[in-house]
Formats: sequence, structure tokens, C-alpha cells
Amino acid sequence: MNVQGRIEGAKKLGEMWRVASDILIPREYRDLIVENDGEVVSDPEKVAEVFNEHFIRKIDNLRSKIDESTKADPFELLQASLNTNKPGKINQRPNCSLTTVKEAYILKIIRGLANKSSSGVDGIMARVIKSASSILVAPITYPSNSN
Repeated sequence: MNVQGRIEGAKKLGEMWRVASDILIPREYRDLIVENDGEVVSDPEKVAEVFNEHFIRKIDNLRSKIDESTKADPFELLQASLNTNKPGKINQRPNCSLTTVKEAYILKIIRGLANKSSSGVDGIMARVIKSASSILVAPITYPSNSN
């Protein structure tokens, strides 16, 4: 039975979740078959090329709909905002600094992390960071205090 038939035939929410799970985490490799200009494409490299071309066309189409009069170079806007001509402050760049913090404060933040087994973008789980907090606190605190 195809996916659409399984979805339409699902009587309970649990069956819907099984269908979603089968799609997102398939138990076996399934060939991806697409139709492009009336032609059925099943070769994985050609399927990838069809998707690639589709999304390139999509981006080109979106770009063509942008009104030229509203386009602005973001770098030029940033440069203009930084190059202020105030008396005595010609082309002054913004001053950025970090305030000093104590290791106890960093330790409090680390210990306040949620006890989740999922990891962040760095791939490190919060419980690993928490368990190594006494070792990590100094190297985390140092960059903030060395400005």
C-alpha cells in the first residue's frame, strides 16, 4: 500500500505516527522516483539533478520577483552607519567589550543547563558539560576576562 493510502486508511493517531516514522526513518532503502516533464526518473544521480534544478529554478523565480528599487547592499548600509561624521568623532567604529565575570557565575550557568541527553550544534550533551563543569569553568571564563 502506498503512503497516501496508509494515511487515508489510518483509523488511529498511532498509525499516522507509524506512517510518519516509516517515511522519516525507513527500515530499508527505497528508491526515490520522481516525474520530470512527464518522464519518470529513478536513477539516484538523475533524481538528485532533478531536485537540484528544481530548487535553482525556485530561487531564480523568487529573485526575479524582488523589486529592483528595494534592493540594497547590506554592507553599504553597515558602512554608512559606522561612518558617522560627528564633530570630533570622524569614522569612529563602535566599541565592543565584554564585562569580566567570575568563575562562580559561569559555574552557576553550567549547572543551570537542562538535564537533556540531546546535544547542541557542537554535538556535546549538556550532561557531559555539567559533569565536567569543574574542569571547563576556567577555560570558558578566561576569554571573557581577557579583553
